[in-house]
Amino acid sequence: MPISRQPKLSLVLVNYRSAVLLERALGSIRRLDKIGETCEIIVVNNDVSENKQVQALSNRFHFQVATLHENNGFGSAANIGAGKTCGDIIGFINPDAEAVAGSLEGLARFFQVHPEVGIVGGSLTSEKGFSEAWSTGKGITLFRLLLNKGFFFLGRKYWESDRPVSVGWVSGGALFIRKELFTSLSGFDERFFLYFEDMDLCIRARQEGFRTVFFPKLVFLHRGGASLGSDTKERKRMYYESQDLYFQKHRSWVEGKLVCLLRNGRTKI
Repeated sequence: MPISRQPKLSLVLVNYRSAVLLERALGSIRRLDKIGETCEIIVVNNDVSENKQVQALSNRFHFQVATLHENNGFGSAANIGAGKTCGDIIGFINPDAEAVAGSLEGLARFFQVHPEVGIVGGSLTSEKGFSEAWSTGKGITLFRLLLNKGFFFLGRKYWESDRPVSVGWVSGGALFIRKELFTSLSGFDERFFLYFEDMDLCIRARQEGFRTVFFPKLVFLHRGGASLGSDTKERKRMYYESQDLYFQKHRSWVEGKLVCLLRNGRTKI
């Protein structure tokens, strides 16, 4: 979709071992896009082994490519992509997320009508159509972790909501933010290699006086974790490293220490 004037919305997709899924995501965006020529797409390729596939896709879908020669994590790549955007709103969409319902135009209109909203998250669903658990909710605390471990899913009312609702955070799988706000926050904290960078961003936006809203009218089919394959051990390592950093930044020293103790005591939280 060639750009002939200033885009309203800039979409950033970070590719890592996901070229096949990226093609589906781009096709779904093209079908969903009702902004047309005022929407731009930037793909940041974090996987040099897929350079040829990504370049071929760029010829089909007419997007800008930023090729990185080292994988420094999602946040770093997303920040590089954001630096190339021209729109007033930046949307970060995972390549394993296919747009299935809603409109980008409706999303842009929501931002326009609600100037107090800084971040909006789309609804993520499974292939069976169920809302994805833990894709939005209130900020994580030790108390909430323990309740979730006991299957008291406090966040269910948020991710299963059928209308826009204020939340503490939304998933980076389909996260949209005002560019001016993103810039003022210096983007994602790149110390989070993967996981929790979305929650951290939403918390910092709230500290600047902006609301985060879950927007269920914009729906994405999410094949979560596809780029990491079956390396469960590596995924857990990254998750817990980011969890520790999150507690260091946003919770008390005591809570962070207790989370580590419970984890090392084999009570995985």
